Amino acid sequence: PSRRGRVATGGGDNNVKVWWTKDLAEGKAKEQCVMNGHDGDVVAACFSPPGARGPLSVASGSEDKHIRLWDVAREDCLQTVIGHTSEVCCVQYSPEGDLLASGSSDRTVRVTDPRQRHRCIQTLQGHSASVYSLAFRRGAGYGMLATASQDCTVLLWDPRMWRCCRRISSHVGEV
Repeated sequence: PSRRGRVATGGGDNNVKVWWTKDLAEGKAKEQCVMNGHDGDVVAACFSPPGARGPLSVASGSEDKHIRLWDVAREDCLQTVIGHTSEVCCVQYSPEGDLLASGSSDRTVRVTDPRQRHRCIQTLQGHSASVYSLAFRRGAGYGMLATASQDCTVLLWDPRMWRCCRRISSHVGEV
């Protein structure tokens, strides 16, 4: 994921790295910063959206079951979010930055509120296997959250009441 000419990546070295996209395009592979603190492979990373409160930050998810929030300028961990019981496979902020969703191998999606120190406001259950990706969508006054899983389904969630409003089962393999 990119923001302001930057890309955030995670890796098997347990680190989160932020790179300038211009440098990568020119063949220069020098990271802007390296943030270390996870105790397992980092498998997901996303930037806080433009307009979000506070400094430019990255949320990362790891095999260590935790989400870490990083201040990019200070290269420092701002907070560790605990709650999943297995690997965190994906993380994504809502477009407004008022929610952070995470999907896990524990088959759940946890939705936290960054304005309340990432207190969990909802745990979504509906998948029967690991949740590999998720995406927020604006629209209709309230938006939507889509979650995709190894169980070959995509679930669409209405954030007004956090109910699954549609199950898409047209994939033959994991999504």
